[in-house]
Amino acid sequence: MFTFLPENYKKQAVKEYRFRLTVLYLGLACVFFMSGAISSLPTFAIIQAEKKALTEERDSIIKNLKENPEILEKEVSSLNQKIKILTSTFTTKSIITVLERVLSQKNNGVIIQSLSFKRGAEAGTISVGGIASSRDTLVAFSKNLQSEPTFSRAELPVGSFTKNKNIPFTMSITSPF
Repeated sequence: MFTFLPENYKKQAVKEYRFRLTVLYLGLACVFFMSGAISSLPTFAIIQAEKKALTEERDSIIKNLKENPEILEKEVSSLNQKIKILTSTFTTKSIITVLERVLSQKNNGVIIQSLSFKRGAEAGTISVGGIASSRDTLVAFSKNLQSEPTFSRAELPVGSFTKNKNIPFTMSITSPF
């Protein structure tokens, strides 16, 4: 590139160009900062007004409760009645809870391969299928499930004991869920 300026003038022109560019960027940054600050002022004012209104509402509620504590007692008793109604309607257990109970009784030698659920009017049936490494682990798993208080019944067919190792089994568990 050909330039007709001597080297010292060229350096001075580049230095001045960079200075002007820096001033321009700083000026634009100040303009953006100021416009952001100015545009956030209405939001700040709205937040402060909402805060003041909520504080006044809270103070009036506290004042009313101090003057009339019966209102709070009535509200608490009403909520307690509603909670009793809700808990009485949800007496059944969720399938996830029942599944957690089954899996918590599993031994190290037992591999569960299938689970199926069938819900009835008062109780449901869970079918657990899998493979046990030995008779002892299968019997221990069966006894663990039978001793679980949430299960009404846990049945293991006698046919499951035909092998000594790698025993495939299907167990039927009855539980209210």
